[in-house]
Amino acid sequence: MIRYPVARPSLGAREREYLLDAFDSGWVSSQGHYVDRVTHEFPRAVGATAGVPCASGTAALHLAMLALGVGPGDEVIVPDLTYVATANAPLFVGASSVLADVRERDWSLDVSALAALVTPRTRGVIAVHLFGIVGDLGPLRVFCDAHGLWLVEDCVQVLGAPLGERRPGRWGELSTWSFYGSKVLTSGEGGFVTTEDRPDMLAAADAYRTQAVVPGAHYVHAHVGFNYRLTNLQCALLCAQLESLDAFRHARAAIGAAYDAALAVAREEGLLAPSPHADVCWLYAAVLDDARRGGARDDVARVLLERHGIDTRPFPRPMHELPHFSTARTGRLTVAPRLARTGLSLPTYVGLERSDVDVIAAALVAALRAAG
Repeated sequence: MIRYPVARPSLGAREREYLLDAFDSGWVSSQGHYVDRVTHEFPRAVGATAGVPCASGTAALHLAMLALGVGPGDEVIVPDLTYVATANAPLFVGASSVLADVRERDWSLDVSALAALVTPRTRGVIAVHLFGIVGDLGPLRVFCDAHGLWLVEDCVQVLGAPLGERRPGRWGELSTWSFYGSKVLTSGEGGFVTTEDRPDMLAAADAYRTQAVVPGAHYVHAHVGFNYRLTNLQCALLCAQLESLDAFRHARAAIGAAYDAALAVAREEGLLAPSPHADVCWLYAAVLDDARRGGARDDVARVLLERHGIDTRPFPRPMHELPHFSTARTGRLTVAPRLARTGLSLPTYVGLERSDVDVIAAALVAALRAAG
């Protein structure tokens, strides 16, 4: 069976070495050499100036809301198409999430639709880079500045994207990352908050993640805080994987190119819709043509699993369909619901062989052709 998604099947030699070293050092909790290394090395790897590790990508989003002072009565604009943690983040601090549509060209927030959603209660925007596609957030940054809003980038799905003018994490006051098991780098669980030029906000996030302890004082805490720290063991694993980030990126790029080639026939036949170019092949996203096969996505996924042993996942449900967002304020939603209904992500991990890609693609094409 080809499972979805599968992390690297075993630890490499360097990962084992660093984990054993962390054990031998006696530092297995949230202090130690590898915590210090990751704190300095990960921001450099993604082009940021500074950052702090934390317990998960969800914790990173929570810390960002706390650091920005978001609270009851505030509104935060979030995309309707995202993983639920993004839309939940404002709720963690008593604020409200306002749901906005995404655009076709990069599945990022549709800036043209945001002005109608801004009210005196609006404090900021959380933008998400989806499925390895780095969204063009330049216009969104201009919009936020014009309306006095902050911007947070949720970068968990584009970890490993090349650095450069369009790199993720360069547009927001704060950016959040994840090291969950399916991500390009993983420590099982884990996250990071980075910044370009707001050390004050990063310091606030750091205080919240460490129980708001007052430095140099025993059991003195400045305000309510949380235990969102990452352990030295997890950081040891991350240090080893950071050394292989380029290799992981290239391996995933080859997988993405193989999928592109193998599925070209399905796009030529109009069974799959064109998708934006992924800057890093995190999960390969296939979108069924809405007119011809849009309603067959779940049937296609079932056939792949039951007949071929290929495990896939649908795109996330749009946030407005979830019970706790049933009363959320929304803009006009057209693209996000369609992508959520027709999108399918395929197995993608560095250990996937070209022969596996060919098997998956052939099975998908056959299932699409057979779908009514």
